[in-house]
Amino acid sequence: MKKLLIILFLISNLAIAEDIPTLATHINKTPNWQNDDVEIVYVGTRCSGVLDAVIWRFGDDTRPEMANNKVMAKQMGDTFLFSTAAIAEKINFSKEGYTKEYKYWMEFYMAEAKDNLKKNNNIFEGLLGSDFNTCKENIGFYQSLL
Repeated sequence: MKKLLIILFLISNLAIAEDIPTLATHINKTPNWQNDDVEIVYVGTRCSGVLDAVIWRFGDDTRPEMANNKVMAKQMGDTFLFSTAAIAEKINFSKEGYTKEYKYWMEFYMAEAKDNLKKNNNIFEGLLGSDFNTCKENIGFYQSLL
C-alpha cells in the first residue's frame, strides 16, 4: 500500500511538472518581476527549493573536490531563502503560508532530482536543470536584497 501511495504521488508530481513553466519562461513573461515583491518571493522560493535538491545531491558525494560545490550550493540556498523570507514577511505573507510554499517547492524539486538521478544519473535534467541555471543567473539580484 505504501508503495502504491508513493507511486501515485510521483505520478501526480510528474503530471503537475508538465504544467509548470520553467523559471526562465515565467521571468520572461513577467519582465518587471524584480520590482514586484510577490514575484520576487515566488522566484526566490522556487530557487530555494531547487537549491535544496542540489544540496541533497552534493551531500551524498564524498569526493574531496566536491567540497566547494557543497559550500556554494548552501550559500546560494541561504541567499534565496533569507532574502525571500524577509520580503514575504514585509508583504504580510503568513509564516505558515510561506513555509507551506517553500516545502512544496522543496518536495517538488527533490522528487524531480531523485527521478532524474534514477533515469539519467544526473539531477540537472528537465525543469530542475533549467531552473537551476536561471537561479544561478539571478543570484546577484537576491544577494543585493540582503
